[in-house]
Amino acid sequence: MLFSLAMAQANGGTGALMAQDPVSRMEQGIKLTTWLWVAGVLVSAAGVAMLESGSVVGRDRVRLEQFLFTAWTLGPPAWFVLQHYLWPPAPAAYDRFRAHQVLVRSVWAGAVAFLAAIVFGRWG
Repeated sequence: MLFSLAMAQANGGTGALMAQDPVSRMEQGIKLTTWLWVAGVLVSAAGVAMLESGSVVGRDRVRLEQFLFTAWTLGPPAWFVLQHYLWPPAPAAYDRFRAHQVLVRSVWAGAVAFLAAIVFGRWG
């Protein structure tokens, strides 16, 4: 349901799940990617805040650390593959697609490095 609503909104609110024009279809994928990344960063920030505040302890802390690290390690590469096949880059707008992928890849690398420092680095 949420996916359908996000897709309809990414397609300009027309209600169609997949745009037919290659450039519109690519733009739809970029908008959906942006929404997913914002949601992922917000959920991760809440998880990290819980970890750092000490409100999650013991086995639950380890599970939350593992979940966040696994989600950020495996999720974005899987999304890149899905995005490439479901919302392929349009030949006319390939540079825009590449620029977006470079930006998202940089955020991903930073998030994984940050989570790795939290999960594997013991501060005291």
